[in-house]
Formats: sequence, C-alpha cells, structure tokens
Amino acid sequence: MKTVRDAEVTGKKILLRVDYNVPLDQSGAIADDNRIVETIPTIEWLLRHNVEQIIILTHFARPQGKVNEAMRLSPVVARLSEVLKRKKLISGGRVISKSFEEKSPVLNRRYYVGRSITVLENLRFDSGEEENSVSFAKKLACCGDIYVNDAFATSHRSHASLVAITKLLPSFAGLLLADELKHLTPVLKEQEKPFVAVIGGAKIKDKIPIINLLRKKADTVILGGKTANDYYAVLTEPVEKVVFPTDGVDEQGRIVKFTQDIVKKTPPMDIGPDTIVRYKTILKQAKTVFWNGTLGVAENKKFCHGSYEIARFIANLRATTIASGGDTARILDKLNIKERYSFVSTGGGAASEFLIGRSLPGLIALEENAGIKPENVARSTCQ
Repeated sequence: MKTVRDAEVTGKKILLRVDYNVPLDQSGAIADDNRIVETIPTIEWLLRHNVEQIIILTHFARPQGKVNEAMRLSPVVARLSEVLKRKKLISGGRVISKSFEEKSPVLNRRYYVGRSITVLENLRFDSGEEENSVSFAKKLACCGDIYVNDAFATSHRSHASLVAITKLLPSFAGLLLADELKHLTPVLKEQEKPFVAVIGGAKIKDKIPIINLLRKKADTVILGGKTANDYYAVLTEPVEKVVFPTDGVDEQGRIVKFTQDIVKKTPPMDIGPDTIVRYKTILKQAKTVFWNGTLGVAENKKFCHGSYEIARFIANLRATTIASGGDTARILDKLNIKERYSFVSTGGGAASEFLIGRSLPGLIALEENAGIKPENVARSTCQ
C-alpha cells in the first residue's frame, strides 16, 4: 500500500478523507477532539509540501442520507480551526461558510479554514455515500487531483468516499492510517500468549461476530457493558473462552448478581467488585491485551469505576496492550494513562475487524488502486 509520502502532491488539490465523527456533550459542544488531533500530522505534511488545497471529507453522526441541520459540520470545523491555530498551521481561527448551486447537499455548502483548507459538508447527507455510489464518488473526485485515506476508523465500511473514489483518482494512505497498520499488523500476525481480549460497549449486533472470531485467536475474551448484558440475556449454554461478569452495579448503585433474570429486567450499569477482581486475575497472566469498549456506562461518574479500574490495571501490565475506540480512548485520556499503553487505535470496530483478520474495504481499495490506472475524471470548479 502506498502512503502519502509516495505521492507527488506539490501544487495539487488533495481530497483528504478523515473520520471526524466526534462525540458531543449535552450542550452540543465537542466532548473529545482526539480524532481531529490525530489527523494533524497528515495535514501538516501536506501543507509543508506546498499543496494547492486540502479538501477534507468526513461524515458525522447518522443522518440516514438526508440533510439534518443538527448534524452539519459547523462545530467540527470550528474545533478543527482551533486545533490548526494551536498547532500554528493557520493564523487566526475564523471559519468562512459558503453555499453553492450544487445538487448534492455535500457539495452545496463548504467551510474554509485558512487559505488552503476546505471542508465539504457531512458526507452522509447524500445517500450515495453509504450506497458506495460511483456517481457520488465522481462528484467528489471532480474536486481534487489526489485522494488520501486517513480514516482508518471508518475503513471497514464500503462507502463511496472510501471505496468507489479510489477507482477514479490516484489514492494513498494518510500518515494516521499508516501508523494504525504499523502497530496493529504485528498483533494480527502473531500475538504473544496468553492473549486476552476485553470487549465492552453497546453495539451488540456488531460485537457478537467479533467475539466469536476473537475466540479463535484469544485465550480468553472477557465481557462488560451492554455487550455483556445483551449477550448473556440470550445465552442458552456456556461459550468457550468467553467470560461474563459475576456481579454488577444497578441503577440505584446497589451490587447485584449477574443473572439472566437481572440482565433482562434491570441491566447492570457497571461491573461489580467481584467481577473486577476476577478480571484482574485473568489479565495478570496476559502477554497481549486488546481492549475495545467500556465496561459500563462510563460517561456517568456513578458507573465508571469498573472501566477505570481495568484501565489502570492494563496500563501497569508488562504486556503488549492495545486499546481501541473513542469511548475507551477517552477513559485513558481522563486518567492520563494513554502513554502507558503500547498503542491506542482511533478505530473501534475497524481495529477489531482488522485484528480478527477481516478484510477492510477501504484498505483493499487502496491496495487495488496501487496496481491500476485510475479513470480520468473531468475537473469541476470545486473551490
């Protein structure tokens, strides 16, 4: 796979696909800008090599292919401007928004940050994005000369801005994506044993297939959070290598046993003290740890204890320790222990799928692009 360092970018318009799907707090402000900050090395590299313009592509939330005023990129672009100013990559922090006579809602509003950076509107406002539409990809491709994918966290999706577009432009991996592969590939190929996976979070539909595949690689898979609750609620027999909580903390803060009756009626909000001790005993033997997803409703200070305890314990292990996903990374940032992990991935589902050996569509598209001559696309005036 070719990286942006292999591209002749001077004087070119660069379409830079990033993942700025950042979380918002109750007031609508950005709660964590880590995904924005992690793309700065690629942006800085491009500016240093005198590109004509960087045109940033990103999705935000789930607008279901329609314009949703609450899901416009205004707050995201404002934070990007602040970060760029802090890094001294632009002077001033003013963002200019302009509207254009374009049929696609992604192209009819653009945000200008400094002299060399443009951000197109939320990709998912156009249904063609999630449909991997070639016609939508062509509209995007008309805006640039070279495509760079720096959105590892979304590269497990077969979307137009990740897959179809690579058939149209010379395509390269960004520095963040390349760094993800550098750290995750050795763990994919061979893990020092015992290998323990810690899986939490809420997206049970996505997690069960990953858990089942992780069982083939890991010695133990320990579960927490809504994933553990929902999985245990439908369990009919023990699952080899999978360890469930033995107790939890209910909504009133009481310690309760982890039984099917309880998880169905009053699902625990955090893992309990007995579970914490049990999980630490398992983790103590580990030489490789992969953690994705919080072990309770960690955004609530009443139910963050289990996740915090396990986070600190993993940080002190003499092992290869990899954490992934935005919620997990936020805990490490809050506890100021991020640097004590071997690697913290920006990808939640993408990192999990990569480590179980699934092919990620966005990565396949980049690899295939390296061996083909992209189609010529007539340029439009994408200012």
